[in-house]
Amino acid sequence: MAEVSAGSSIDVQSIVSGLMDIERRPIQKLETKSSITRSKISALGDLKSAIYKLESAARDLAKPQTLARFSAASSNDAVLDAEVTTLDTIENHSIRVDALATTHRLASQTTYTSPNDVVGAGTFHYEVGGEGFDVTLEAGKDTLMDLKNAINRSASNTGLSASIIKVDDGYKFVLSAQKSGTSNAITADGGWDEISAAGDATIFIDGMEIHPSSNTLKDVIPGITMELKSIGETELTTSADVDTMAESMEAFAQAYNDLRDTIERLDSGKLKGEGISLSIESAIRNRFFGEYESSEGQMSSVFEFGFTFDKEGRLNVDRSKFENAIDNNFFGLHNFFTADSGFSASLQETLRDLTKSGGIIEGRKDSYYNRIAGFDRQIERLEIRMEKLESRYLKTYSELDALLGSVSNTSTNLAQQLGSLTNNAKG
Repeated sequence: MAEVSAGSSIDVQSIVSGLMDIERRPIQKLETKSSITRSKISALGDLKSAIYKLESAARDLAKPQTLARFSAASSNDAVLDAEVTTLDTIENHSIRVDALATTHRLASQTTYTSPNDVVGAGTFHYEVGGEGFDVTLEAGKDTLMDLKNAINRSASNTGLSASIIKVDDGYKFVLSAQKSGTSNAITADGGWDEISAAGDATIFIDGMEIHPSSNTLKDVIPGITMELKSIGETELTTSADVDTMAESMEAFAQAYNDLRDTIERLDSGKLKGEGISLSIESAIRNRFFGEYESSEGQMSSVFEFGFTFDKEGRLNVDRSKFENAIDNNFFGLHNFFTADSGFSASLQETLRDLTKSGGIIEGRKDSYYNRIAGFDRQIERLEIRMEKLESRYLKTYSELDALLGSVSNTSTNLAQQLGSLTNNAKG
């Protein structure tokens, strides 16, 4: 605001400021509208984030391993532990363990007085399973400890570990195969005592005898990893992991309910009266009431596999229906959610359409930005008008101030002259 000269008879600055406050009210209304519109854009971001979370949950539900979770159980954990890796069928096996796989170990016949005893410079040759390697010690760096480190740190080591063990009368140098089984037997130069023979396991699966070299069996029953622990008998069974599968369904339901809560919050707040939330909720719910192929030629709905809406419109999982579907129509359930044209894939497509460029949310956001740009143009034009109007007000009231000052001076002079005449007449 321009400055006016001091000593004015009226407060021009205050008068003009008050008038400009009134004149700027249309600008303030436009700024409020712009702020409200920006809050709507922010609300669209919240809505989009909730849709992304539901899409992620739908994507997880479409993964074959999500609704094909199986667990393995051994009737005798002391004999065998088992874990499902990729299995998607129910299996039962009788297993008998007659022998565990053992690791070959050799101890030096020589007993050393200290780990720092000199063994002598030279080259030492070792073999594991017929594959050999050499280590070489130099004079001055040829102790028992040097030999141990040379073996363990050798880049060409074919599967051997060296250690020094303190016994009653000194120290023994011990060589251990890193893997069990007869195929990993050790051959070494020098004098050695065998303290553990290399041996394969002997087990019978459903009466069939096998001899694995390891106690960890990853490929004997495809999709199951077994860990042999002791000699004995056990029954191995696999079954659907209902709790884990149900958790995936419930996580999806929670993501849907979170989106619904977001929609309700925005509908009563920042997006009240906009109508966009209703369109989004309608598009999503239509997917729930459609039918998708659950098995060859069989069409089903999500409600057959445990999903249900309560009276408030929240999505829940009916465990009874879900478990019944697992027991009686497992692969139908699996296909319904995981097929390329199944429920999860179809829902993901709808959700992507809502958030993609050109979709309803991005289209509405562009509309809001255009609206804000319109407000900004109006504000810019009004600001130019305000600047001119302020200058005019300052000029007008400054001139009025000057005029009033002139009139005041004239009045004072007249009063003085009249006073002088009166005094002269009295004299």
